[in-house]
Amino acid sequence: MLFETAWTSVVPRVEVAVLEGHTDLVRSVCSFEAAGRTLLAGGGRDATARIWDPTTGRPVRTLTGHSGEVSAVLFLDGVPVSADDRTVRLRDPGTGRCVLTIPVHHEVLGSAHAGGGLLAVAVPSGVLAYRIRAR
Repeated sequence: MLFETAWTSVVPRVEVAVLEGHTDLVRSVCSFEAAGRTLLAGGGRDATARIWDPTTGRPVRTLTGHSGEVSAVLFLDGVPVSADDRTVRLRDPGTGRCVLTIPVHHEVLGSAHAGGGLLAVAVPSGVLAYRIRAR
C-alpha cells in the first residue's frame, strides 16, 4: 500500500515537539495563524481545548467550559471554536473566554470552517451550517 510505503521511510522519534497537557484521549487537532505565528490546538476527552506553540512545545492557553469531551476544534476567522457536550462555543481570541454558546442538540462529530464566516458542524443526522458574524 502507498500509505504504508510512505511511512516506512520515516525515522522513529523525529517529531518536532510533543505537545502535552491533555489528561485523556485527544479527539481533534487544527493549526491556525495568530499574531504572525502558527499555533496548534487540540480538543480532548478531558473536556478542554488546548493551544500550543509547536516551535517551542509550550502551552499557550487552555480553553475550559465544556461539560463533556471536545470532539472538534477549529479557528473561524481568527476566533477559536470548540465543540461537543451538544454545544459549539466561540471564544475571545485574546482571552479564550467563551463569548457565544450555540446549542446544537446533537452529538458533535466534527466541524469545519467553510469560508466567509460559515461554520459547518457534523452531527449524526447530517451537517448543520451556521453563519457567524463579528459584531
